[in-house]
Amino acid sequence: MSADALKAISRGGADYGRLAILRYILDLCNRDWIVSFNQISRGNNGVADCLSKMALGGDFRVKRLDEPPMEVVPIVNIDAQCLGASSSV
Repeated sequence: MSADALKAISRGGADYGRLAILRYILDLCNRDWIVSFNQISRGNNGVADCLSKMALGGDFRVKRLDEPPMEVVPIVNIDAQCLGASSSV
């Protein structure tokens, strides 16, 4: 989620009222539960980047993964190290 989208959601979606996905997220946020968002920079989110590139092949069906794809395993460790270093600063 981009910083702009996160700001729009926190302000009630005033800036992005016409985007269906943000309206849906706002609807979920307004239910009777506690919601919080944490933004992770692109540099520390290699797993999401790798998975999105894998989906560029055109197969957008929902898939259940019991284990991470082999291409993602080394990136998980790198992301974990980056997040640990950034949270300790």
